[in-house]
Amino acid sequence: MYKVNYWDTLFKNRSSILPHEKYLEDYQEYFKDSKILDVGAGEGRNTLFLAKNAQEIDSIDYSEEGIKKLKTILVRNSIKGTVIAIDIEQNKIELKKVYTTICFIHYFPGVEKLVEFDPYLEADGQYIVLTFLKEYVDQESAKYSIGIDQKGIEAIESRYAVKVKKEYEDERGRQIGMVIKKKN
Repeated sequence: MYKVNYWDTLFKNRSSILPHEKYLEDYQEYFKDSKILDVGAGEGRNTLFLAKNAQEIDSIDYSEEGIKKLKTILVRNSIKGTVIAIDIEQNKIELKKVYTTICFIHYFPGVEKLVEFDPYLEADGQYIVLTFLKEYVDQESAKYSIGIDQKGIEAIESRYAVKVKKEYEDERGRQIGMVIKKKN
């Protein structure tokens, strides 16, 4: 419950939506004209950017305040998309569609949860994971499933085929971006 309260308070008190994650631009070729699912979409800062390049966009989050803002953004920008309210860490994943691209931007619930999305990823689809390296994330942020550690990266690399792997560093810390596919 502390996670929901944290995000609801943050989104309610934030007067404007932050710009999209700038490193996401490096992955446009992988989601252009895709059917995209944005997991942990929050108030939609990345959903809007993804939608401009997508054939179709849906979003998942559990913050009521984030979802309200996200729905407003979709309507204001004439974007058709479904917003799914679910806490994926507490619930089994059950979706009605299959996607070309499933994105985890900043939020990363772990490889065990990622595997639950596999049935909803097209055979030739990919995941885009863009998140902070946990050893460079403050403890407060780490509580909210922000980031991945080396063990998580190794688990991804053993279970999935890695198409792209890049590291970034800026004033916020170090991030890793990966495009991964299910192994055949």
